[in-house]
Formats: sequence, structure tokens, C-alpha cells
Amino acid sequence: MDDYIIEKTKQLKEQFCTSNPFEILEQLGVEVKYNYEFTKLKAFYYVMLGKPYVVINGNMDEHQLKTVAAHELGHHLFHAHLAENSPIKEMGFYDYKSGPEYEAHVFAANLLIDDEELESMIKDEADFYCLASCLEVMPELLAFKMKSFNKNKNKYNVPITVKSSFLAE
Repeated sequence: MDDYIIEKTKQLKEQFCTSNPFEILEQLGVEVKYNYEFTKLKAFYYVMLGKPYVVINGNMDEHQLKTVAAHELGHHLFHAHLAENSPIKEMGFYDYKSGPEYEAHVFAANLLIDDEELESMIKDEADFYCLASCLEVMPELLAFKMKSFNKNKNKYNVPITVKSSFLAE
């Protein structure tokens, strides 16, 4: 399934000429709303009367917003059928083992972090947190991407453990 998601992500980036999840959500007709009253809830995706919506906790920083938007875009593309009866809620970053959450991770990591750019930056920048900052992603998403890189071809040091609840902290 990872290969399918990675290929679909590449096609989407080519089709829309961007990796910005907010721009893609808009072009796909997904309405993005912000809620500033959420305490633990990071976002949720739902479909009402055939119209898709993403509601995001507006109190997060820029990197969290982008990561959560990319994750919710993954749900829109791959799991819209699951949101027809009830919203897909994100309390943390997320149940790492469940199919839909893992797939949304794969999508978000591949949308926001380009393989070639990451490999080039790793050669030039040794500090993991500087890499995350330069790539404008949360360190946990970078760790997820690097772990998937390690499965396929490389052996990069990932100095943090990805917890399923990292956005809840």
C-alpha cells in the first residue's frame, strides 16, 4: 500500500504543481475551517451532504498546521468513505498502527518531504532538528519519513521515537 500512496502523492503534486496541502484541499473543493476552542483535538475530516470538510485546531503553530492539513488531505483522498457516517478525528499524531492513520502518515510525509531534497540536505546538514526546521515540518513527521527511508534503501540516524500521540503533547 505504501508504494500506491507514494505514487498517488507524486501524481497529485504534478497535477496541482504544489505540495502545499491547503492549496490542494482548496482545489479539490474541501472546505477548511479553523476552531480556536479545541483543547486536545487537532483536526477532523468529515463529509456532510456530499461536501468534504476539514476542521483544524487554529491554535497550532505553522508546522503543525501544515502537517495536520497534509494528514487530513490523506484522509480525504484515501478514506473519504470512512467519514460519510462519522468524522475522522485526530487527537494525537495518530494511532500509528491503524491502517487509515498509517496511510495518512505515509501520504503527509511524502507530500511535504521530497526524497531528493531530503537526501541532499542530509548530506549537507547533520543536525536532525535543523533539517526539520529547514523542511518546515514537525520533527516527528521527519522521523516518520526517515524511518520509511531506512526500510527501503538508507540507514539514517533518527534521534527521536515517533509516538502515536506526538501532536497531543
